[in-house]
Amino acid sequence: MSATSGRNDDQGHPCRKVKKLLMDNARTRYLSVEEEEKLLETLTGKLSHLSPIIIVAIDAGLRRRELLSLEKESERDSPHPGLMWSR
Repeated sequence: MSATSGRNDDQGHPCRKVKKLLMDNARTRYLSVEEEEKLLETLTGKLSHLSPIIIVAIDAGLRRRELLSLEKESERDSPHPGLMWSR
């Protein structure tokens, strides 16, 4: 044991041998019908321009990163113009 560090220099810190537990703490959350209606009701006035993208996000189940990476396809790029994103 080293006098300056207070640890065993041969093996490193003893806690490094302890196996970490894997935790599945991911949470899936969906808006209730009431929450969705309340959200859409707030999209008026200065926020009305957000209504279409919020509806797409809710209907498609997109996360923020996926939503912000959407690109509009033009008619010359695709025979079926619309929105597209890649995963």
